[in-house]
Order: sequence, then C-alpha cells, then structure tokens
Amino acid sequence: MYTKQKRRFFTAVLFLLGMAASYAQQDLFDSSATRRYVRFLMESKDYQTALAEWERLYYMQAHNDTLALKILQTYQLAGAYDRGVARFQRLYPRLSQAPRPQARAYLALLRRDGQLDSAYQVARQYPFAPRYGQKQQLSLLLLRARYQEAQSLPARQKIKDPALLSLVDRSAAIPRKSPFLSGLLSGLVPGLGKVYTGQWKDGLFSLVFVGANAFGAYRGFTKRGAQSALGWIAAGIGTAFYAGNIYGSVKAAQQYNNRQEEAYHRDVESYLRTLD
Repeated sequence: MYTKQKRRFFTAVLFLLGMAASYAQQDLFDSSATRRYVRFLMESKDYQTALAEWERLYYMQAHNDTLALKILQTYQLAGAYDRGVARFQRLYPRLSQAPRPQARAYLALLRRDGQLDSAYQVARQYPFAPRYGQKQQLSLLLLRARYQEAQSLPARQKIKDPALLSLVDRSAAIPRKSPFLSGLLSGLVPGLGKVYTGQWKDGLFSLVFVGANAFGAYRGFTKRGAQSALGWIAAGIGTAFYAGNIYGSVKAAQQYNNRQEEAYHRDVESYLRTLD
C-alpha cells in the first residue's frame, strides 16, 4: 500500500514537472489572450498595469527587442520619463547595443524628462539615419536656447525641412521686453512699465493708486504741514507702492520673456513629436 502511494506521488510530480516545462516553452507573447488583455489595458490608459504585463512577458522572453520597445513606449505614455530612461539603461547598458527604434524611444524619454544635454549627446553619438539625427540635434539646440549655434547648423548640414527651418528663423525673432526699460518706464510714470509689457489693467491701477496717494500726501502736507498724519501715511503707502511697482515692472518683463520662450519651445516640442 505504501509503495503504491509513493508511485502515485512520484507520477504526479513527474506529470507536474512535465506540464511546467511545456508551459515554460510556450511563446507567451503570441498568446491571443495576453495580447487582448494588454491591448485593453493600453486602450484604457491603464499604463501601470500594462507595464507589469510587458515586463512579465519580457522576463519570459529575455532580449526580445519588440517587447523592450513596448516597455519604453508605455513608460512614455505613462509620463514616467525618468523611470523609462532608467529602464532603457538597464535594457541596453551600452547605447550601441540598442536597435534604432529603441534608441529613438530613449531619445524621446530623455527629452521629455528635461535631460536635454543628454538627449543632444545621444543624437550626436548614436548612428541614427543622417537626416533624423541632424533634425534632432538642431531641434535640441533650439530647446536648449542655443539659438546662434542652431542658426548656423542648417547651412552646414544642408537641412531643408521647411517646418524646422521656420522654427530656426523664429528663434532670432522671439518677442522680448527689456526688464531695464520696463523698470525705467515705471520709474518715470508709475505703471508705464506694466503697460509696456502688455499688462494694461495693472499699469492703469498702479498709476491711479500711486497718483491718489501722492495727491493725498500733497493735500495733507498743504493743510497741516509736516504734522499731517494723513500726509505721512499717504506718502508712505505711495512710496512703497511706487518702489514695488518698479520691481514688479522688471519682473513683468522677465515673465513676458519667459512666456514667449516657453510658447516657442512648445512649438519646437510639437515638431519633435512628429519625429518620435
């Protein structure tokens, strides 16, 4: 009796081992159920769960470049750019090992993570198709605000992409306001610096507020001389606001310039997304 139980036990163990071996040899990536599930996750924008599925499949099929690309693209869709960068570096410890589609995904992850210097180095070092690499380098120079260098590049590399050349031309004409001039104008006429930067309402309010306090100080000192509390209060408030308005006008010009540059960089980024 004991011998029969041992035989059954070992038979069951051998059967399970055989099943496990057969299961391990299956090509899980070709499983229609798995494909449907991951497709559902991607369509549902459940990228974190989809990543777990891609990683599980990649674990079963190590060195599958197609799965590696899916993983990198899903990190990009999930907005987890820093994690995507780190994953690429584990997948391909040496950049030269990566196929072109994966290297392009890596370049996009670096750029969207704000690692522009690293992205530029990848664009220069990796053997992308010549035109693709040149367009990436030029666009990254624009994103890094290296406008003069970017303006000299198309002639040297014979880039003829109209959309990209238009962006290069625009880099020399991004609207800007002088912070010094803005502060000076508000020093001469309260609020005028704000008007210069396009902030008409703030400029008008500054003019009226400083003017009202100046008038209040004038009335107070005219009636009661240096003993006028109203005169001193109005003068103090007016002077503080006058000085603050000069500082605010300088900041307004800087903010104006930042907004213009950010809008320009969004256009460059939109162009780069057509290359991704």
